Amino acid sequence: MRREEGFAIIEVLVAVLILATGAIAVLGVFDASTRNTFRAEQTQVAINRAQRELEQIRQLDYKDVALTTTPAAASDPKNPGYRVSGSNFALGWDGTTPSDNAEMVVKNIGGVTDGSVSPGPTSFTSGDVSGKVYRYVVWRDDPSCQLVPNSAIEACPGTHDYKRVVVVVTLDNAAISFTRAYTEVQSNFSDPDASTQTSSDPGAGGPSLTAQQFFLSDTTCNHSARQDITGDHAEHQTWGTCDDPNPQKPDGLYTDAPPDPDPNDPSIPLLYDYANDVEPGLNPDQDKGLQLMRQDVNGCSFSGGASPQYKIHRWVSQPLPLAFQMSGQATLEFYTRTINDVNAQGTICVFVFVRKETTAECNPLPPPCDTQLIDSTNSPNAFFVYSENPWPAGAWTRRRVPMSFSSITATTGQRVGVEIAVRRNGTTGDVLEFMYDHPDYPSRLEVKTSTPLP
Repeated sequence: MRREEGFAIIEVLVAVLILATGAIAVLGVFDASTRNTFRAEQTQVAINRAQRELEQIRQLDYKDVALTTTPAAASDPKNPGYRVSGSNFALGWDGTTPSDNAEMVVKNIGGVTDGSVSPGPTSFTSGDVSGKVYRYVVWRDDPSCQLVPNSAIEACPGTHDYKRVVVVVTLDNAAISFTRAYTEVQSNFSDPDASTQTSSDPGAGGPSLTAQQFFLSDTTCNHSARQDITGDHAEHQTWGTCDDPNPQKPDGLYTDAPPDPDPNDPSIPLLYDYANDVEPGLNPDQDKGLQLMRQDVNGCSFSGGASPQYKIHRWVSQPLPLAFQMSGQATLEFYTRTINDVNAQGTICVFVFVRKETTAECNPLPPPCDTQLIDSTNSPNAFFVYSENPWPAGAWTRRRVPMSFSSITATTGQRVGVEIAVRRNGTTGDVLEFMYDHPDYPSRLEVKTSTPLP
C-alpha cells in the first residue's frame, strides 16, 4: 500500500488556533505600544501649547492682562468651566472638588477697562493632536505686603495686588487610559508700575515688590540683545568678562522672552545642542540643550574645578541702567531631563551673584569679580541645592528652585548673574541636560525687586 502523507484535519485546526492566538498577542502588544506613544505625544503637545499661550499673554501690557468676557461655567468636571462660579474661578482642583476661589479679572467689570485675553475655548491642531485652550485671569492678594513701616497704613491696600493667569488645554481625543482630564499651567503677573501707599512720617514708606524676569539665552553677553541661534555648537567657557576677546564670555540674561517665529508650528524653532563636544556614548546625535558634567569633588564649587566649561555655566545680564534692589527672594525656573532618558538621581547647585567688571570695583582683584549672595542663615557665598530622584526623564520638564538671601543692591553698570553646576554627590553619572532660549522652554531667573528695570 502507498504510504499516506500530509496533515489530518485536527492537526490543521490546532495549528491555525496556535497561529491565531500568537497573532492576537502580537497585535495587542503593537496596539498598547501605539496607544502609549500617542498618549506621550498628546501630553507633550498639551504642555507645549499651554506654555506657549502663557508666554504670549506675558508679552501683553499689565493693563491688558484681563479677560475680554466672563468665561462660561460647565457642569462636567472634565471641563475647566466646572471651576467657574459666577465671577470666581477656583485655582485649586484635585479632579473632584474646586477650592481657593478667586475673583476673575474681566474687562469693564470692577474698574477694569482694558482686556485682551479671550477666555476661549480656542481650538488648535498640532499634527494628529487637536484640542481646546481655555484661559482665566484672577486677582490675588499678597499676604506678605503688610503695613508701611512706622504707620498703620497698608502698603498694598485691597485685594487686587497682582494677577494670576491660568491656561488649561483639553484634548479632543485622549488616548485610552489617559489619566488627566486636562493639562494646566499657572503663573503670577505683577504690575511693573505699581506704587505703594505711604505714611506722613518721612521715615516711613516702602516700595512694592515685583518679579523682574531675566531669561536664560544662548547668546554671549557681549550682545545687547538676544541673537538667533544658528545651530549646534561646542561648549564655551563662561567665567570671563563680556568684553573678553576669547570665547570665555558668559551667556546673556535678557528681559525679553525667546520669540516664537511660528506659533502654529511646534517644530519651529528647532531644538539645538548647546554642547556638542560633550556627547554621551549612546545616541550622541540626539542630545539637545546644555549637557553638564558632574563637578570633580563633592559639594558645590563656584569655580568648577578642572575644565570648568563642562561643569559650570554662567549667565549675566546687560549692565544695569539703574541701581537694582534685590529684596532677597528669587526663583530659578528651568527645563531639564536626563540624557537618553535614563533613570538617575540628579542634584544641582544654583548660585546667584552680582558681577563687577571694573578694576576700581574689583580692587585688589582683577575683573571680573563676582559677589555671591549671603543666604538667609547669614552664610556668605550662598548656593542653593535642588535634588530629585529620579530626575525627570521622557520629556523636557519644568522645575523651580526658590532662593532666599540677604537683600543686596547692584549699582548702575553692574550685572546680575546666575550659575548652574551639577553636584557630584547626589548625581548618578554625567546624565543631566538643560534646555533654555526656546519659546516652549523659557528658562528664567525671577528676582523680587522694588526697582524693576525699564
